[in-house]
Amino acid sequence: MKRFAALLLLLLSAFCSAGEKSQRATAEKLLRVNGTEQILKKTHEKIEQIIANQLIQLQVPPEKKAVIDQFTRRIREVLAAEVNWSTLTPPIIDAYINTYSEKTMKEATRFFASKAGQEILKHQPQMRETTIKAVQHVTEQFMPRLKQLQQEMLITIDAQDAQYSAAR
Repeated sequence: MKRFAALLLLLLSAFCSAGEKSQRATAEKLLRVNGTEQILKKTHEKIEQIIANQLIQLQVPPEKKAVIDQFTRRIREVLAAEVNWSTLTPPIIDAYINTYSEKTMKEATRFFASKAGQEILKHQPQMRETTIKAVQHVTEQFMPRLKQLQQEMLITIDAQDAQYSAAR
């Protein structure tokens, strides 16, 4: 009986391991199709630009430019070594596996590989920017009303405090 239980556990762990490998492969394929790798490359470029701007703001004298160049190279090397596809993919894949079923990831991969999916991905940065601007605009419109409601709330609280104090 113990041998049977051990064999069953061994088979179950092998099955689970194969299932996880399949899920990881499916998630990685989805990441490649949905443009995640390109997003990471653009993020890298933005980080490098931020670093370059920060270095410019240091206003280091021209005679120290060699030091700045040396550290810029080192920063780029560290960035390339530590923030890249191979270091970021595992946690992103884990997030996908923990969020989506393998079936959903396969369907999403098929969609993003399609012409319509590629069109959506192509325009996603513009849509994100447009959406952010729309939300900011609506929020700005809402702020005066929010401030008015906050003032009304404070007046109501003060009135209740005055009534409570008068009742004592």
